[in-house]
Amino acid sequence: MDFEISFKFRTDQMNGLLLFVYNKDGPDFLATELKSGLLSFLLKTSITFTQVDLWLGLSYCDGKWNKVTVKKAGSVISASLNELMEHVSESSAQPLMVNSPFYVGGIPPLLRDTYKELSLEQGFGGCMKDVKFTRGAVVNLASVSSSAVRVNLDGCLSTDRAVNCRGNDSILVYQGKEPSVYESGLQPFTEYLYRVVASNEGGSAESLWSRGRTKGTAPQSVPTPSRAHSINGYSIQVTWDKPVGVRGIIEKYIVKAYDKNGHHVPAASVEFVNTSALTGKSHCLIE
Repeated sequence: MDFEISFKFRTDQMNGLLLFVYNKDGPDFLATELKSGLLSFLLKTSITFTQVDLWLGLSYCDGKWNKVTVKKAGSVISASLNELMEHVSESSAQPLMVNSPFYVGGIPPLLRDTYKELSLEQGFGGCMKDVKFTRGAVVNLASVSSSAVRVNLDGCLSTDRAVNCRGNDSILVYQGKEPSVYESGLQPFTEYLYRVVASNEGGSAESLWSRGRTKGTAPQSVPTPSRAHSINGYSIQVTWDKPVGVRGIIEKYIVKAYDKNGHHVPAASVEFVNTSALTGKSHCLIE
């Protein structure tokens, strides 16, 4: 059985597991991960194991959107990112038989132990969208997700970062015996990774990475509406531009109308939750 899976991602990290699906009753699995400058596509069927490694360098971890396509067409198995592509020909390729949930951005610890010989990367840190299967409809991850662990479904993090292609660039936040610590001076709407190292005279051990995200901040400035068009004596259509300096997700726009004589109480106030539309109508005005 041939297949094609495509999606878009953006990240500032070098390593991360992107996709994983497997057969609960057999050896088959599919995995796609980023690993130290490579896009690695792993495909295991009943009798064959195929690995396609596409060299990317540092082209993918700058916070910009990238499109990935992994594909099996007959005996040809391929992986591509944007304009780069690598493929192998496997004459004995067999159909992929899988029946597990489709994991995006990481797998549970139990599965990691089961497939520990693969040395799969830890969970993905960044944003993913436009997941498609074999030229089908785009999958809305927020609506089809059955379980989300350390995942935010309300939008992408800020890309205003001083450091890209992060690997092992961690810094010491706290050293002591307390079980908790407060860290300040962080950037708004930004993801941070933390882990704990416990040590004594016998040695040390470290935890897995855990992710945390700071909240967004208010937009720095909101432009004056670019157009206010009278529809009738009681309605006006207003058009506006996106705010400047947004560090977070715009959840809604509120358009308020005031009496020109300078009253401080708005004559009308309308909320627009569709933030992709930058125009709306204000009704019930006084003629």
